[in-house]
Amino acid sequence: MSKVHQMRVSNPVACWLFCIVCMVGWNLPDALAQENRRTGAQSGVFEFRDGDSVVFLGDALLEREGKHGYLETRIQARYPQEQIRFRNLGWSADFPTGQSRVSFDWNKSETEWLNHLLDQVASAEPTVVVLGYGMANSFEGEAGLAKFQSDYKQLIAGIQARMQPKAVRFILLSPIRHEHLPPPLPDPLVHNGQLELYSKAIGEIAREGRHLYIPLFDLMPDGTKMDPPRPLTDDGIHLNALGYWHLSRVIERGLGWEPTNWQLGILENGEVRPGGRSIEVEKVERTGTRVRFAGRSGHLDSPRMPGDANGETEGVALNSLRIEGLDQGIYELQVDGEPAGSATSQEWSRGRNVRVGAVGLRTEQLRQAIQKKDELFFHRWRPANQTYLFGFRKHEQGNNAREIPMFDPLIAEQEARIAELKKPVTHQFLLAAAGTAQSVSEAGKKTLEDESGAVDEKKTVTPLPLPVFEVAEGFEINLFAENPQLAKPIQMNFDPQGRLWVASSSVYPQIEPGQIADDKIIVLEDTNGDGISDKSTVFADGLLIPTGVEPGDGGAYVGQSTQLLHLRDLDGDGKADQKRVVLSGFGTEDTHHILHTLRWAPDGQLYMNQSIYIHSHLETPHGVVRLNSGGVLHLRPETMEVGVFLRGFVNAWGHDIDPFGQSFVTDGAYFAGLNYGVPGAMYVTYAGARRILDSISGGGYPKFCSLELIQSRHFPDDWQGDAVTCDFRAHRVVRFSISEQGSGFVTREMPDLVRTTDVTFRPIDVKLGPDGALYIADWSNPIIQHGEVDFRDPRRDHVHGRIWRVTAKDRPLVPKPALVRAENTDLFNQLVSPNVFNQRQARRVLTERGLEILPELAAWTKAQTAETALLQALWMHQSLDIVDADLLKRLLEARDGRVRAAAVRVMKFWRTRFPDSQSYLEKAIVDEHPRVRLEAMRALSEIKTARSAELALSVLEKPMDRFLEYGLWLTINDLAEPWLDAIDRGAWKIEGRERQLEFGLQAVEPAVAGPVIRKLIESRGIPRDGSGPWIELVSKAGSGKEVGQLYAQALNREFEPAALVKALEAIESAARLRKVKPPGDLSSVAPLLSESDDSVRSAAVRLAGAWRIRSLTPQILALSRDTSVSDSVRKSAFAALADIGGGEVIEGLTPLLGAENPEAVRLQAAKVLASLDLSKAVPVVVGLIADLKSDAVALELWRSLLSNKGAVAAFADGLSGRQLPPGIAQAGMRVAREGGRNAPELVLALARSGNLEDAAHQLSPDEIKAMITRIQANGHPARGEQVYRRPELACVTCHAIGGVGGKVGPDMTSIGTSAQIDYLIESLLYPNRKVKEGYHSLVVETSDGQEFSGVPVRETDTEVIIRNAANQEVAIAKNNIDLQTIGGSIMPSGLIDGLAVAEQIDLFRFLSELGKPGAYDASKGNVARLWRLFPFTIDAAQFGDEGVLKLGLQDRGWNAALTRVDGNLERTAFEATLKARADRAPSAVYAAAEFETADAGTVRFTFSESERLATWVDGKPVPLTAEASVELPAGRHRVVAKFSNERLPESFRLEISNGSFVTQ
Repeated sequence: MSKVHQMRVSNPVACWLFCIVCMVGWNLPDALAQENRRTGAQSGVFEFRDGDSVVFLGDALLEREGKHGYLETRIQARYPQEQIRFRNLGWSADFPTGQSRVSFDWNKSETEWLNHLLDQVASAEPTVVVLGYGMANSFEGEAGLAKFQSDYKQLIAGIQARMQPKAVRFILLSPIRHEHLPPPLPDPLVHNGQLELYSKAIGEIAREGRHLYIPLFDLMPDGTKMDPPRPLTDDGIHLNALGYWHLSRVIERGLGWEPTNWQLGILENGEVRPGGRSIEVEKVERTGTRVRFAGRSGHLDSPRMPGDANGETEGVALNSLRIEGLDQGIYELQVDGEPAGSATSQEWSRGRNVRVGAVGLRTEQLRQAIQKKDELFFHRWRPANQTYLFGFRKHEQGNNAREIPMFDPLIAEQEARIAELKKPVTHQFLLAAAGTAQSVSEAGKKTLEDESGAVDEKKTVTPLPLPVFEVAEGFEINLFAENPQLAKPIQMNFDPQGRLWVASSSVYPQIEPGQIADDKIIVLEDTNGDGISDKSTVFADGLLIPTGVEPGDGGAYVGQSTQLLHLRDLDGDGKADQKRVVLSGFGTEDTHHILHTLRWAPDGQLYMNQSIYIHSHLETPHGVVRLNSGGVLHLRPETMEVGVFLRGFVNAWGHDIDPFGQSFVTDGAYFAGLNYGVPGAMYVTYAGARRILDSISGGGYPKFCSLELIQSRHFPDDWQGDAVTCDFRAHRVVRFSISEQGSGFVTREMPDLVRTTDVTFRPIDVKLGPDGALYIADWSNPIIQHGEVDFRDPRRDHVHGRIWRVTAKDRPLVPKPALVRAENTDLFNQLVSPNVFNQRQARRVLTERGLEILPELAAWTKAQTAETALLQALWMHQSLDIVDADLLKRLLEARDGRVRAAAVRVMKFWRTRFPDSQSYLEKAIVDEHPRVRLEAMRALSEIKTARSAELALSVLEKPMDRFLEYGLWLTINDLAEPWLDAIDRGAWKIEGRERQLEFGLQAVEPAVAGPVIRKLIESRGIPRDGSGPWIELVSKAGSGKEVGQLYAQALNREFEPAALVKALEAIESAARLRKVKPPGDLSSVAPLLSESDDSVRSAAVRLAGAWRIRSLTPQILALSRDTSVSDSVRKSAFAALADIGGGEVIEGLTPLLGAENPEAVRLQAAKVLASLDLSKAVPVVVGLIADLKSDAVALELWRSLLSNKGAVAAFADGLSGRQLPPGIAQAGMRVAREGGRNAPELVLALARSGNLEDAAHQLSPDEIKAMITRIQANGHPARGEQVYRRPELACVTCHAIGGVGGKVGPDMTSIGTSAQIDYLIESLLYPNRKVKEGYHSLVVETSDGQEFSGVPVRETDTEVIIRNAANQEVAIAKNNIDLQTIGGSIMPSGLIDGLAVAEQIDLFRFLSELGKPGAYDASKGNVARLWRLFPFTIDAAQFGDEGVLKLGLQDRGWNAALTRVDGNLERTAFEATLKARADRAPSAVYAAAEFETADAGTVRFTFSESERLATWVDGKPVPLTAEASVELPAGRHRVVAKFSNERLPESFRLEISNGSFVTQ
C-alpha cells in the first residue's frame, strides 16, 4: 500500500449533514465499535488488496447501487494504485437462497436455487464478497428469521467451498432502517422491529464467522430529521441518490477508514506549513497579492453529494487551504483555471475550504466510468432475452449468444479508464487578489467527458409507401405521424393536454455490444387540429427498449428493462431531467414479454402486464411481490402497494376497463380472442395452475394485440362499448361486440375496421384520442417474430414507424376539452362525459390535484342523482385513497347491478377501513345480479375467516354460471385453511350444506383437505351409488386406511357396477400417483378379474398391475392371450403385465409376437416386451415391424417403442442388415426426429433398412432464395392445401387453422401474413430453429424406464400432463419422474422429405397464403370448419331422425370432419363416413356443427348450393333454401343437415350472420 494510504486522519470539515447528526449525539466510529464489541464481529481497518475481485451480492440494496456507483467510487478513489475489480450481482427481492434469480427454475428445490446463485458468484472469482441481504427477507417476520440465518450461513459456506483454496473475505451489511416518510406511505414501526431482528441476526452470523459487520440499520442517518428534511429513500426502503451517497460514507467509516481530504498551509515565506497532510506541494510562487503552486493529493476527492454539483452547499467542505501573510483584500482561488472559492485575506490565513471545482470533477468522471462499466457488465451477466441466448430456446438465436462475450473488452476498456481516472493528478492552484486572476480559455477548460459516444445526427429516413386500406363502411383513415417524428412505436397513451406519448425503440429486440441505448419517449402534438401531428418532442432518451408509457403524476411512467421508471420535467423545457426508479426486479428473459401495457384504471391504480417468460420479484414497502409467469399487476404509486390482478396468458398486450370497472384482456400469442378479468383468476399457461378461466370468445381466433373499448360520441351508437384490437399478423384492426352473459360476458366478432395486404402495416396499439378518433400505432416492420427470426436479420426495420387516425365520415369530431386549467367542477362534469378520453384525463387531473378537491367533490356528489355519476365520485375517492363510507353504502344499494358490483370491488380495497364490510358482503353474496355475487366472493377471499368461506359457499344456493363457479373455486382455495379448521372443529355444520361441502372439498388441494376428508369418511361412509365427492377424494387425499375402506366396499360388492368401476379406478390412482395402498393381502383382488362386466374386469386388471401382484401373472397372461375377451380387457391385461414385469411375464409374452397371432395381439405384446427387456424384444420386434402393412400403425408402434430408455441405440443396432418397407422405415425416421430427439444413428439405420435417403442436407441461403422464387412463381396454394391435409403428414393433427385442428403446434390461421417465406421453409425443414413460445416440448424421463415428449398442458399436485405428437394428452405421475428437460419442437425434422419438390413448393405456397384476404382467410369464426358426420345406418333407421338428433356429438358414431380453409366440406369426407359403415347399409349421412351466439336475435344461415334432405337448428326444422333465418336465444346451438348417399354434394359450406362456430 502506498505511503499516502497510511496517512489516515480525521476530517475536520465533515459534511454538514453529518454535523447535524453528530449534534444530536450520534458518532459513527464509536457506534460501530460498540456494535462490533456487542456481537464479537471483526473490527478494525478492512483493507482491499491489489488484485482483489469484489462481489456485491444481495437484494435491491446492492442491485440499485450499481445505478449510482457511489460506493465503488469511494473505494476506488482510496486505492489509486491497486487493481480492484468490482462485480455487482445484486438482485431485487433476493433471498440468500437465490430465489429471485432462478428464472424458469423457480419451482425447483432451494438446493438448485442456491447452486445457481453460487455458480454466479464463482464466475466472478471473488476474493471479497459484500453481502447485502435482509430487507426482502424481513417481510417474512420473526417466523422466517431462523430460516434466514440458516440460509445466510449456508450461502457463506457455499461461497467459501466454491472458491477453495482461495480464502474469501466477507463484509456483512445489515438492511437499512425503513425510513418514516409521510402518509400515505406505510408507518414503518412494525417493519423496523422486524428489520432490527434481521440486523441482529446478521451481526450474530458475523460474530460466529469473524466477518466484518456494518450495521446500516443503526448507522445510516435519518434524512427526515435533517434541517431541512432530505429523505434518503424514495419509498422508505429503497435509497435514492442522496441515500447511496450517505451509504458510501457509512460503509467507508464501517471499514475503519478515516477521510482522505487534504490540509495544506503555506507560510508567508512560501514554505509549506508543518502538519499538512495528504498532499504533495511543489513550485510555490508568491507575491504580496498572488500565490501559485502545484499540488498533488494522495487520493481523488470523495464523490460530491447529489445536489452539490458546484460544491457550494452550505456546510459541505472537502479540503482545507491556509495561506498566511496576504495583503489586505479579497482573494479568489482557481484550481486548474476554474473558480474554487473566494474569501478575505484574514479568512485565508485562518484556513478555508476548497470548493469542488476541478478537484472534484475527476471524481465525478470516475463515477461515470464506474456507472458505464456496471451497465456493460449488467448486459454481460444479465442480458435481456436469456431465454433465446442461453435458455431452452438458444438454438433459435445461437448466433447472437456469441455477442455476449463481446461485452468483455468493453468492460475491460472501462476498467482501464477507471484505473487511469483514480490515479492522483497534479492540480495548478492560483490564489490572487480579486479581479487580477485570468481564467483559462474555454478551449482549455477541463469538462466532463461524454462517455456515451452518441452522435446527434439527423438521419434521412425514406418514408414507407402508404398502404392501400380496406376500411369499414362509413370510416376513413389518415396518416397522423411518421418518420422523422417517430420510429418503432411500441405503446402509446394520451395525456390531459391531448398530446400523444409514444414509447419508441430502435434498439429492440436486443442491444448490441457497443451500441448506445438511445431509445426514446416521444410526445406528438396536433397543434392546429387538422388531424396530423405537426410537433414532435423527445421527452426522454437514453432508454433501453421502453415497452410501456403512461403520462401521470407530473411526468410519465415508463417500463423498460428491469424497471418501472417515473420521468419528470422539472424545468419546463419539455424534456425529462429527473429519473426515479419506482419498481425494479422485473424479468427480462424476453424483451417482447417485459413489463408493458401501462394503463390507468378508474380506481386510481396503474395497471401493467408482463408475459409468459418473465419472472418478476418486486420489493415494496409493504412486502415482496413475485410473479413467475405472465399476468397483470397493479400499483398505487402514492402508497407503493403492488398486487397481482390476473395470472397467466402467453403475451397479453391488451387491457382495457369498461364503464363499470370490469377488465378485458387480449393475448398477442394465443388464439382465444378476448378474456374477462376476474380478480385473482388464472388463465392459459399460468405455471402450476390447477384450473384456468377460459376466454369469452367462442371459437378460434388469430393473436390480438392491444385493446380499446369504444366510448366516443364520434363513433356511431352501435359501436359504443365494442372492443377494437389489432390482428398484427394479418395487417388488420378488428372489432368485437361485448354482451353480458350471467356474471360474465361473451363476445361476437364484427366486420373488420381496417385491413390491408401491405406487410409494413403492423398495428400494435389503439387508443381513442381527444377528438374522439381512434389512433393506431403501426410497428411498420415486415418482421414481427421475436425469437424465431434472428435478432440481427437485416430485414428488421429499426427506423420506421407510423401513427394512423381513423375517423367516422360525416360525423362531427369531439371538441378537444381544455382540462389542465379547468375548474374542478368542470372536471367533475367531464367524469360523466360519453367520451372516455374526457373521463380518464379529467380523473387524472383531479387525482393529481390531490386532497384539495375534496370539498368541491363533496358538493358535486351531493348534486348527482345518476348512479353512474355517483360511481365516478366513488372512484375519485378511491383514486385519492380517501374512504367515503356513506357514498359506498349508497352505491352498495344501487338499482343497477353493475354499479353494485363495482361498489363491492371498491369495498374490497377499503375493507379494513370500512365499517360493517362483513354485513354488506352478507347482502352482496345473495344479490340478484350474478356479478355482484362474483365480486362479493372475491372480496370475501381477502377476509380470512371461516365465516367468509361460509358466505362464499352460500352462493351455490342461487343459479351458477362458469364465472361464478370459477370465482367460488378461487375463493374457497383462498379460504381453505379457516374453512377446513371450522369443519374439523365442528363449527361448520354439514347438514343441509352437502352440496357446499362437496364443492369445497373438490376445489381445495387434496393434500390440504386430507385430514378433514379422512375424518368425514370415517363418520359418514361412502354411498352405494358412489355419489358425492368421496371416492375421488379418497383417491386424491385418503390414507391407507381410507383406501382400504374403499377397497373393502369394492370387494364386498357394496357398490353399483358404475360406482364399483369408479372405486377401483380411484384405488389404482392412489397407488400410481401417491403410492398409497390398502393394508392386507392385495391378491384378494383376484375374483374381480373374472367379473362378467368388462368395465369392472378391466379396472380390476389395471389395479392388479398398479399393485404389481406377481402371483396374478398367470391369470393376467391368460387374459392377454384370450381372443374371446373384449379389446378393453385385453389392453388392460397388457398394461398390467408391463407394470408387473419380471421373467415370467417376459417368457409368457414372447410367443405372442409370433406371426400366427393377430396383429393387434402382436403389437400389444411388442410394446410391453420392449418396455421390459429391450435385448430380447428388439430381434423379434424388428420382424414384426417388417410385417406391418400400415404406415399409420407403424408410426404408433414406433412412438411406443422409442419411448423406452435405450431404445434408440438398441434399434439402431438391431436394424443392421435388416430390410423394412420404405413407408415403415419412413415412419420410424419421423418418430426418431420428433420432439427434438437426437437420434442420428437410428435415422441412418432406418434409412438404410428402407433404402431411403437421409435428406439431412442443409440448404444454403442461396438455395433458400431460389426456392422462394419457385414458390412465388410456380406454387399452387390449392394443391398445397391438399398436401397439408394428408393424414401421413399429420399437419391437421398438430396444427389448427381458424381454431380447427390439433393443439400440438401453433395455430396457423395467419402464418402467411405474419411470417416471411424463408421462415416457413426453415420451420418445416429445421423445426428446432423456429419454435413459438409455449410450444417447446417437455421431455420427461421416468423411474420405470420410459421417456415421454410433448407440449406441456397442465400440472397438478400429482401429475404432469403433456400433449404428444399424436395430439393425445399423456398424464405422468410426478412420483415416477426422474428428470424433466425442455426439448425442441415436437415436429420432426425431415417430415416433408418424402414429398416431391413440386409438392413442397405447393405446400409452402399454401402456407404463405394463410391469413390473406380470399380463400385462405380463416380469421372469421362465422364459417363452419368443424363438422361431425353420422351415417344413417339400418341400426339408426329404427330410431329415425329424432333419435339421431338427440345424440350428443361426442357419442359413438359421430366422427369429426374438417373443411378446407374456405369452409367447404369436401365430398370425400361424406364418402369416407359412409364407407366406414358400409356393412350396415347407410342410406344417408348427417352433418352437425355447433355455434355460439352472444345475443338473442335473428341468425341468418347461408348454405352453399346442395341438395339437402333436411336441416334442423336445435332440433327444429328450417327451410331447405340457400338462406334461412332463425330466432335464437344467446348461447350454444346445433345445426344439422342430412344428405342422401345417392346425392352427396361435391362440397358443402355454411356461414352464419352472427355468432361463432365451435372449433374443438
